[in-house]
Amino acid sequence: MAVINPSNFDLQTLRIFVLTAQSKSLTTTAERIHMTLSAVSRRLSDLEQLIGIALFERRFRSMELTPAGHALLAQAQFIVSASERLAGTMTDFAQGIRGRIRLWANTSAVIQFLPKDLYAYRSLYKEVRIEMQERLSEDTVRALQAGDIDLGIVAQNCSSVGLEKTEYRKDQLVLVVPTGHTLQFEKQLKLEHILEQQYVGTNEGSAILRLLSDLAGAQGRSLRIALQATSFEAILSLVEAGHGVSVLPRAAVATAVTSRQLVMVPVMERWAVRQLHLAWRSGSLPNADVEHLLKFLHERAVI
Repeated sequence: MAVINPSNFDLQTLRIFVLTAQSKSLTTTAERIHMTLSAVSRRLSDLEQLIGIALFERRFRSMELTPAGHALLAQAQFIVSASERLAGTMTDFAQGIRGRIRLWANTSAVIQFLPKDLYAYRSLYKEVRIEMQERLSEDTVRALQAGDIDLGIVAQNCSSVGLEKTEYRKDQLVLVVPTGHTLQFEKQLKLEHILEQQYVGTNEGSAILRLLSDLAGAQGRSLRIALQATSFEAILSLVEAGHGVSVLPRAAVATAVTSRQLVMVPVMERWAVRQLHLAWRSGSLPNADVEHLLKFLHERAVI
């Protein structure tokens, strides 16, 4: 039985394989990496010869992976991504960057608070690179638990298993309705008013949707979800068109609401004041830079 020597794998060839698997086109791959079509084709043929099995089914207009190709793709993507991260890290050090922090935050924090806080931090500590992504709180929790990121900003009603948390900021949730809606002038808006309406919600996994679903469930009721969308902007468009009402962070949507036929109605209940948390994996923080950023953000929040 033939044994493949891993040292025979060429990183550039693996990258070409990944790009071709994703685009299903030799021409597209050749254009992206600035190689000739024949050179790309030869690289893939050499890879198949090395392994001893076909990786693609070559069809008239596409390159389709074989079962062996699918198996290789999962590993090749990891190797290529790791090599790119390695190159990026070494480039950072060469340019004077001495640290890197992986931070995920929910949409509310990204829109309302985090941009100014991170700008203040980076103005003082230019030698630390912060890799920030906007993600659902639920996704951030999973990434923290798996050790894939260093720090997260999540809503208070998310799971905290295996995590430590400290308070970051608070945001005020409001009901957004179309101009002229029956609830527009409601002075004592409560959950029961919202549950009577068609609701335009955030996607599954969002902290706001889970919060309202849990509150409704505690009363033996449920949200009357009409439509769902990923972004606040899309939700506002759906509400403005008359598909329903929605609960969103006031500061995150205030500017957009003023330019539309929409009204924000204050919610007169405690759950509408939502605490956001800084979260990290239980145990000691992975490095001093993360600990320093955590302290910086926490202190900014209480100013």
